Amino acid sequence: MKCVVCVIQDISKTKQLLSKLNDVGIKGATLLSSKGMISTLSEDSDEWFVGSFRQLFEMTSKESATMFVITSQDQESLAFDTIESVLGSLNKPNTGIAFSFSLDHIRGIQ
Repeated sequence: MKCVVCVIQDISKTKQLLSKLNDVGIKGATLLSSKGMISTLSEDSDEWFVGSFRQLFEMTSKESATMFVITSQDQESLAFDTIESVLGSLNKPNTGIAFSFSLDHIRGIQ
């Protein structure tokens, strides 16, 4: 089994992404509200480097969503392709990131 994790910068696309994953046969995902390090630091800091990072990354939204999908190894590429079909290329700035890792032990799903 695999766990695909995706940080979604444009949270308005989360429902569309979940719907598309369902359409391609991936039937479960968990979403958590999340916030990146620079967004969090910039709230309470007047440090010059925080402002520089904000400008560098052109941050427009402070809140993001982190999605966890547990899937078979066979569906891992399908999950990544579906994510990019909704969010756009993850190589573009401020789109999001996605990665996966293997699960050795899991209980609670079939």
